[in-house]
Amino acid sequence: EARIRRFLLLPDDEGLDWVVEPKFDGASASLTYVDGVLVRGLTRGDGEFGEDVTANLRTLRNVPLRLHEGTRKAPALLEVRGEVLIERAAFRTFNESRVAVGESPLANPRNAAAGAIRRSDPAEVARYPLVFQPWAVVRVEGAEFATYWEARSALDAWHFPVNRWAERARGLEECLAYHARLELGRADLPFDVDGVVAKLDRLDLRERLGTTARSTRWQYAHKFPANEATSTLRAIELQVGALGRITPRAHVDPVEIGGVVVRHSTLHNADHVSALGLRIGDRVFLHRAGDVIPQVMGVAEAASGDAPRDWASAVPESLRTASGIRSGVTWEWRAPFAMASACPDCGTALVQEGKFWRCPNVYGCRPQIVGRTLMGTRRGALEIDGLGEKMVEQLHDAGLLRGLADLFHLDARRDELVALERWGEKTVANLLAEIEKARRPTFERFLTCLGIPDVGAATARSLALHFASLDELRAASEDALQHVEGIGPESAASLRAWFAAPQNHALLER
Repeated sequence: EARIRRFLLLPDDEGLDWVVEPKFDGASASLTYVDGVLVRGLTRGDGEFGEDVTANLRTLRNVPLRLHEGTRKAPALLEVRGEVLIERAAFRTFNESRVAVGESPLANPRNAAAGAIRRSDPAEVARYPLVFQPWAVVRVEGAEFATYWEARSALDAWHFPVNRWAERARGLEECLAYHARLELGRADLPFDVDGVVAKLDRLDLRERLGTTARSTRWQYAHKFPANEATSTLRAIELQVGALGRITPRAHVDPVEIGGVVVRHSTLHNADHVSALGLRIGDRVFLHRAGDVIPQVMGVAEAASGDAPRDWASAVPESLRTASGIRSGVTWEWRAPFAMASACPDCGTALVQEGKFWRCPNVYGCRPQIVGRTLMGTRRGALEIDGLGEKMVEQLHDAGLLRGLADLFHLDARRDELVALERWGEKTVANLLAEIEKARRPTFERFLTCLGIPDVGAATARSLALHFASLDELRAASEDALQHVEGIGPESAASLRAWFAAPQNHALLER
């Protein structure tokens, strides 16, 4: 508020008018209407480019396909943004129906909503109890509003669902009082919410304030404290990331936190585990950071005495193999965690990089091969839809994939693909069609898909703008690389080392 006052040159005694709303925890979407008819629905995507999911959003029962014009004429153009949600009660009923027909239950309403709106079959999307809650009018032609509250009234007249929990507030004290009331009653709300959003009501003030590179200046989010619970620490496993980083992960007895059942929590690195003072069997405090990511906060009650008789048999099934407990798992009663000296998957000696440990076997370690392949096919890279983790693991285990480049040679091994368990002609045809569409990516997307350390989408974009071709980039010196925005001496040296490595040269050629 102080920044807003300074920016607008407002006196301290002039109260600001806000609209305060629940901060819905779902999947953001944008609806565009032309002459009152819904013509396009997009996901938020990367914030600049969204994915067209118009057919899927049309299946939402409370999304008007044509604006109602009983009391207010529809504008020539209208873009409304909001949240796609599933009510908690509807989510429980939906999960029960899935279990009844042999399908696995979904983890939580937020992930279910985000996954549903990106499905390829609108008829399947229609099965989900999705609803839409608008929270912004971002473009309008043929209508004018002085305030956000007035825009909300127009949405109501056009038969959009009304956010009945929104209120107007004068000054910060009323905003804080609303936050306190909503926090007390959050369990009674039908949706998951993780805080409050306060927005300046006057649209002319919003226009004057504008935005920074990262956010708007005229609104703020005020989160709720994280939900907490306690559970028993059953084991700590070492996970190998796509780029080889070794991360300890806690396995705890299932416990519900804020409507979500938690079984795992990242422990970041060995130093973090030591700082928490964890031993297997401890009762630990857990919370969901931002009401999303489970985290172990500390020890509630240290394990003591002898191990329970069923301790060994209660180790989670996911940590077992046919011959016993998987490598890289600490599970014995009251055992402290210790970082392994070798990769739990491929047995390669680990290397230490600051607080972290890494497996250097980039092209021979199964989790890295699978992880890098998935990274290369995600949004912003090659965007090969329908290729999930289980499928990549099957391809690897069948000897059909030893790296991302092998995807572009699968068309020559169609018969072997069809023979894989739960695949078949249709699955193979769909996958090969997606791969075919990905054969000519932009330079920027190609660089993103390679999994070069420290080269994400933003850095790849800068490199693609600076260098005319892959050959020019491969030949660039460290000094030349440092002329690219965001590339410093360490990143430049890392890039040169990556392009100089024979295995990476072979990857590019393949």
